Amino acid sequence: MKYFIQLIFVLITTNVFGQNWDLSEKVLSSDRRNYDHFGNKVAISGDYAIVGARYQDYDENGQNYLVNAGAAYIYKRSVNGSWNLFQKIVAKDRNRSDYFGYDVNINGSKIIVSAVGDGKEQFADTLTSAGAAYIFTFSDSLNLWVQEAKIKSNKRRKYDYFGFSTAIYENYAVVGKYRESFDDNEKDSLLGAGAAYIFKRDSLGTWSQIQKIVPSDRAGYDIFGYDVDIYKNQIIVGSYGSDLNATGGLLLANAGAAYIYKLQNNIWKEDQKIVASDRSRYDYFGISVGIDSQYAVIGAYAQDFDSKGSNYIVNAGAAYVFNLNSNTWVEKQKITASNRGRVNYFGFAVDVSGSNIAVGAFGNATDENLNDSLKLAGAAFVYELNSNNTFIETAKLVSRDRDSNQRVGSSVAVSNKYAVIGSYLDNKNLFGNGYFPAAGAAYIFESCKSFSDLHVDACTDYVSPSKNHTWNKSGTYSDIIPNYNGCDSLITIYLNITTPSYDTIHPIVCDYYKTPNGNKLIHSGIYSEIVKSQNGCDNLLTIDLKILRSTYSTINEDACISYVSPSGKFFWNKDGNYKDTLINSLGCDSILSINLDIHSPSAATHHVTSCKYFKSYGGNQIWNNSGIYKDTIQNVYGCDSFLRMEVTINKVDTGVISLGNKLISTANEAFYQWIKCLGHSEYEALNGESNKTFIPKLNGGYALK
Repeated sequence: MKYFIQLIFVLITTNVFGQNWDLSEKVLSSDRRNYDHFGNKVAISGDYAIVGARYQDYDENGQNYLVNAGAAYIYKRSVNGSWNLFQKIVAKDRNRSDYFGYDVNINGSKIIVSAVGDGKEQFADTLTSAGAAYIFTFSDSLNLWVQEAKIKSNKRRKYDYFGFSTAIYENYAVVGKYRESFDDNEKDSLLGAGAAYIFKRDSLGTWSQIQKIVPSDRAGYDIFGYDVDIYKNQIIVGSYGSDLNATGGLLLANAGAAYIYKLQNNIWKEDQKIVASDRSRYDYFGISVGIDSQYAVIGAYAQDFDSKGSNYIVNAGAAYVFNLNSNTWVEKQKITASNRGRVNYFGFAVDVSGSNIAVGAFGNATDENLNDSLKLAGAAFVYELNSNNTFIETAKLVSRDRDSNQRVGSSVAVSNKYAVIGSYLDNKNLFGNGYFPAAGAAYIFESCKSFSDLHVDACTDYVSPSKNHTWNKSGTYSDIIPNYNGCDSLITIYLNITTPSYDTIHPIVCDYYKTPNGNKLIHSGIYSEIVKSQNGCDNLLTIDLKILRSTYSTINEDACISYVSPSGKFFWNKDGNYKDTLINSLGCDSILSINLDIHSPSAATHHVTSCKYFKSYGGNQIWNNSGIYKDTIQNVYGCDSFLRMEVTINKVDTGVISLGNKLISTANEAFYQWIKCLGHSEYEALNGESNKTFIPKLNGGYALK
């Protein structure tokens, strides 16, 4: 026979002096009253934390008394890190004994708050404790959280306690109703079988029930829906009264289970039933559930054995971590408190965010140093994923003003940097004194660990900063050392291991070679040298060296006025000895010594007599008349020689006619002198030939002068 249990719990918190988490502050409601149960449920998202106060009697303005109408308080983190009351919210249609704030949840700009005592129908409060939930959204224009919808199950009955558990993610909300008796078709009544309801928000902001989910192997008093959570397209529902294992066998009373539902084609379908690997009777696995992208955490607050399955302690409690592996949730780890004790109820509340897990143990009696035992003082524990991909306990969270029967850890919430612990039976003020029975409080803790990256190049192996690890392969590693707060400084090390190299180079150079280490080599050959890489590692370098030689020569140069060196790099206009460099056929320097003589242009006067015309020495001009002319020719040094030409052109009639073998002058009464033409402006006078008529004895050119 199954036993139906409903746990009424009181929450208190203890102060954290753990390794990585420090108490940031204790928060109280601004209009605190006795028996408010402020802190009965807590949640956190980003810069906002929300705390339920299910028995609060006043509206958001501290007026309109309605006993146990309930409220929730929203706190916001300021830029200086303090958490301040931002807003008190209540239901628009609040009524006595609604217990608004019984459960709270927050995701981004949306909050869901349940009111399990709500019984309002259209005209009257006729369905006692049927339950409802309210959704609030953040209005940027008003800078306030505003009630957007009130949601109820399509089929309501008295004492359903709809809203005993809630979860919200973007446009989906999940509400548990653990006392539901009917299946998803409102048939097949099984007392206490339980159900969960899924609501969706449309583009107009209207929330509607889209699905009622029950497990495929439902049975009476399974208590399905006692706790729920949602992340993206996956929902987890706790069913701590389930008796059967994941395949429907091995009946163990109240061993417990959890169910995963996955969104497929706009329908949430049962994807997997998960149970503990070491399940036993009355473990109540599924009393609490949490889910994130890669991890699901399920509490089993009555489990009796440690993480290795030994050391029996009645109701010490445990939590189980499941990892999503190839679309299947696989048990990764069983976690228990480091100081587990009798009736600690570790696992009564759980939450997971990223690589952080928070677990509540409202029965834990000792402080963070395992001293000062106080019955049911309570505590919460934080687990973080380490470099070995294992969740390890990094902090035990307790309050500074801890007291007996506070039951810290009945409700927990965690983000990447903050943890919120409710203490709904806390009876002290901010100074740890006074007496306000069950007024309640919440404690906010902040992670004090730090993160940094380190890029390392090393030779052969590398010793981590903590000296606890030595790595000899390239890769990404993690190490932990204390930071200035005494908390963990988590270092991600990007390690590049450079092994020694053996390289050969083949330089071909002129005259000499300077090695990487600065040694000068002047002969061809094979050499070896140890060189350091950028990260300081030794590398053996073989140098197969070939030395080519530069050449040297001397030339003598005569130039006119100035001289441009053979390389074209220099310009000289004075006599002297100079150097110039060319590239020889080997590609090395050809060094020239130049003995240079610079010469100047010359000038002279020439007297020339010619018949009819005279062609200049430079060959560029022909003069037909007597006169003074200028001509330019190069002298022996290649310089210009400027000539002043005094030219005489004879204009006498030197005409000659030929009759047979006779040459007869056309001039009369003249002095005749026959000449033989030898070449340009050269001739030879023929002796005795001074008559008008001339008979040549030899062939040739003749003229009359």
